Amino acid sequence: MIVRPLSVALLAGVMSTCGNQVRRSEPVAAQEPAPATTPPAPRLFDPATTDASELVRSVRAALETDPAEARRLAEVALEAGAAPDERARLLWLAAEAAHRRDDVEARLTHLRALGATDHALARWATLRIAEALEPTEPAEALVLAEPLGEGRWAGALTARRIAARAALATAGDDAEATAAARAALRALVEATPAHVGAASVGMPLAEHLAASEDPAEREEALALFRRVATRAPKAEVGQRAAARASEVLATLPEERREALAAVPFADRFVQAEALYGSMHHADAEAAFAALARDLPEEDAAGRCRARLMQGRAMLRRRRREEGAPLLRRVAEECEDTDVKAWARYKAGRAYTQIDRREDAIAQFDLLEREAPAHRLADDARFRAALLEAGRGDEEAMKRRLASLPDAYPEGDMVGEALFRLFLHAHDAGEHEEALRWLDRLLAARSRAGLVPGEEPEDRRGRAAYWRGRTLQALERPTEATEAWAGVARRWPLSYYAQQALARLGEVDGDRAEAVLAEMREPEPTPLRFPWRDELDAPWMERAVELLRVGAIPEAIAELVEAGAVGEGADDDLVWLVAALLERAGARAEVARLVRRRLDSFRRTLPTGRGRQLWRLAYPRAFAPLIETHAEAQEVPPSFVRAIAREESSFEPTAVSWAHAYGLVQLILPTARRWGRDLDVRITPASLKRPEVNLAVGTRYMRYLRGRFPPPLVPASYNAGQGALARWLRTDGERDLDDFVEHIPYDETRRYTRRVVQTWGVYAWLDEGELPPLPRRLR
Repeated sequence: MIVRPLSVALLAGVMSTCGNQVRRSEPVAAQEPAPATTPPAPRLFDPATTDASELVRSVRAALETDPAEARRLAEVALEAGAAPDERARLLWLAAEAAHRRDDVEARLTHLRALGATDHALARWATLRIAEALEPTEPAEALVLAEPLGEGRWAGALTARRIAARAALATAGDDAEATAAARAALRALVEATPAHVGAASVGMPLAEHLAASEDPAEREEALALFRRVATRAPKAEVGQRAAARASEVLATLPEERREALAAVPFADRFVQAEALYGSMHHADAEAAFAALARDLPEEDAAGRCRARLMQGRAMLRRRRREEGAPLLRRVAEECEDTDVKAWARYKAGRAYTQIDRREDAIAQFDLLEREAPAHRLADDARFRAALLEAGRGDEEAMKRRLASLPDAYPEGDMVGEALFRLFLHAHDAGEHEEALRWLDRLLAARSRAGLVPGEEPEDRRGRAAYWRGRTLQALERPTEATEAWAGVARRWPLSYYAQQALARLGEVDGDRAEAVLAEMREPEPTPLRFPWRDELDAPWMERAVELLRVGAIPEAIAELVEAGAVGEGADDDLVWLVAALLERAGARAEVARLVRRRLDSFRRTLPTGRGRQLWRLAYPRAFAPLIETHAEAQEVPPSFVRAIAREESSFEPTAVSWAHAYGLVQLILPTARRWGRDLDVRITPASLKRPEVNLAVGTRYMRYLRGRFPPPLVPASYNAGQGALARWLRTDGERDLDDFVEHIPYDETRRYTRRVVQTWGVYAWLDEGELPPLPRRLR
C-alpha cells in the first residue's frame, strides 16, 4: 500500500471538522467564495507534428531515385552536426542508402552508430545489424539478437529466429548447445500456424538434422522439408525443399524409405489448398483429383472435401461443362451438410452460366431441401427465383422472392429479394406496387442497423433513391425531391447520393445546389485528436520514428503488434493511425486500412473534420504520377484513381485470379495492344511498375471513354467491351440508373457502382464538382 501525505487543504479541513465537534458553540467564520477557475483546454494531438524535417524528406526523396546522392546528403548533414533525434534519423537513412548501393561496411557503420544510442530507432537498427551479420558472423549476430527477442515488440519474433539460427550455427561439437538450439528452432516451427511452411526456421533445422548419422533425425528433416515444400509449392524455397526431401528420403534405411515414400495426406491437402489459393488452378485441380483418388475408402469425408475443391478449381478454369456434373455427384454422394450445400450451390451457379436453367434450379431446390439451415439456403432460393424469370415464369419468380423474407428472416438475401420485387414492378410500370415493396424494405433493418441488402458501400441509399424515382413516376414531385435530398444528406457522396443529386438537379436546381453547398468547405479544417495514453507508449514512439524515415513495413508491424489497427482497437485510434500513415506518405496503406476497418464516416458530410476523414479514406495515392498519365490521355485523374483504388487498392504488384496485373489490373493481351508504342516490353513484371501500368491503362481508358458513356466505362472495363455493347443493344433505351440495376453480371453491376462512386468522391475532394450522371444514355 502506498501512503501519500495529506494535502494542506485537506488536513485543514479535517482539523476544522474535529474542532467543530469539540466546540460546537463557537461561531464559524464566513468563508469567502473561491475564485472561478477555467478548466484547462483538452490536450489535442496534431498528426502534423510527426512530419519529418525538410532535410529528412529531401534525403528520403533522393533515396528513391539516387541512393548515392541520398547518402551524400545524409553524411554531409551528419558531419555538420545535428541534434540527437535528427542525427538518429540521418544515420538510418545513410545506412539505407548504403544498403541500396551494396556497401555493407558503410551500412553497418551507420547502423552501429545508431544502435549505440537510446533513440527509438536504435532497437530496429540493432536488429538490422544482426540480420546482416548472421550469414558471416553468427556469433556476433547471436549476441545482438538474443536480448532483442525478449519482451513484446514488433521485431521480437525476427530476433528470436535470428538467435536460434545463429545458436545452431555456432554450437559446433557442443552437444548441449546444439540440443538447445534445435529445441529453440523446433519451438518456433511449432508456434507457426500449420498452413505456413515456417521456412525461415524449418529449413536450417532440417539441413542440420539431414546431416545427422541418426536415421530418426533424418526422418525429422524429411518432415520439415515436406512441410516447407507443400506450403509454398511454387516458391523457390518450396521447390528447393522438395528436392532436399527427395535427397533425404534416399538416405534412409530401405524399410523406412518405403514407409515414408508417400507424402502424408495432410500435407498434400495443404499443398493443394496452397495451389488453389495462389491461383494455380490447373495444378490445384490435379492435386485435389489425385487426393480424391488416393485417400482410403474409410476417409469418405476427406475424399468428399477433395472432390468439392477439385470441382471448384475446374470452375475457376471455366471448365463448367465438366465441373457442374462433378459437383452434383459430390452433393449426391457425400453426407456432410456443408460439403453438400457448397457443391449444390456451385453446381447451380455453373449450370446457370452454361444456360442449363432447369438443372440449375434443381440444384438450388435440392440445396434448400437438404440443408435448410445452411447460410446458402436463402441464396439458393434467390438464385432459383431469378432463373424462373429467365425461363419466362415471372409468377414463379415472384412467389419465390416474396416467400424468402419469411422463410429466412435472418438471411442476407432479404434485402435483395425485396429489391428485386420492386424492380419487377418498376419494369412493369406498376409504380404503386413498386412503392409498397420499397416501403416494406425501408421499414426493415438488418443486424447492422441498415436497410437490408445495403450493407455493401455501393448500395447505401438504394431503396430511398428508388423511392424518389417511383414517387416521381407517380407525379408526387415534392416527396420525390425530399427523398433525393434525404439520400444525399444521409449517405453523402455514395453512388446513390450522386444519382440523387443528379435527379434533383434536373427538377430543382436551386435545391440541388443548396444540398451541394452543405458539402462545400471554404477553408480546410486541421485534423486533431484528443490526447490518449497510446500516444505516450514506446511502441507509438518507435512507429512514428519509423514513419519519419520511411520504414513503412516496420512501422505497420509496430502498430499491428500493439493492436492499434486490429478488431479490438476503437475507431478513433484507427483514424489516428491512418492520419499518421498518410502524413508519412503511406497513402495506399491508408486506403486499405480504412476500407478494412472504418465505415461510419460514410454518414458524415465532407466538411470540417468529416472532410479530413473522407480524405484519409480516399487518399491521392500515386500523385502526381496518375495526374501526369491521365492528363496526357485526356482522362480525368479522378477516374483513373477510382479505377486504381477499386481494382488493386493501390497495390502496384497486385495479381488477380484472372491474371490481371498492377495498379489498374491489366491482362496481357489488352496491355500489349495498348502498350505496343511504348519503349518498354509488356510483361507481368513490367505491368507491376506503376509508370508502365498507368501509361498503358490510361490509353485503354481513353479508348473506352470514347466508345461508351463515361459512367458505363467501368462495366466495359470489368466485363469486356463485347458484353457492354451487347447490353446496350438490348437495354440502351433505359435510363442510366435503370441500366446499371439491370446489368446481368453481379460482379460487374457492383463494380460499376463502386467505381462511379469512387470517381465522384475523388472529383469532389480534388475538383469540388461531381461527375455528370445524365439520366438518359442516348
